[in-house]
Amino acid sequence: MTTKLSQSKGKNKMSEPVKLASYGMVKVYKSNHIKLDPNLLDTLGIRPGDKVEVFLDTEKRAIIIRTPDEHKISLK
Repeated sequence: MTTKLSQSKGKNKMSEPVKLASYGMVKVYKSNHIKLDPNLLDTLGIRPGDKVEVFLDTEKRAIIIRTPDEHKISLK
């Protein structure tokens, strides 16, 4: 994940890594496909033809897309 610089009383300070970022609304097509923002895929290092894991969090009503090399990172 990327880390943002923030200004605090004239000093540069590193903030916490971004844990949740919005890439806007997308349309679900009749074929049940969705088109994801290219910046989102680039941020995760996902390229055409790559395989990803897909999870459903029913409590949060969220779909999670995870790259296979991320298996070391917890989904907390």
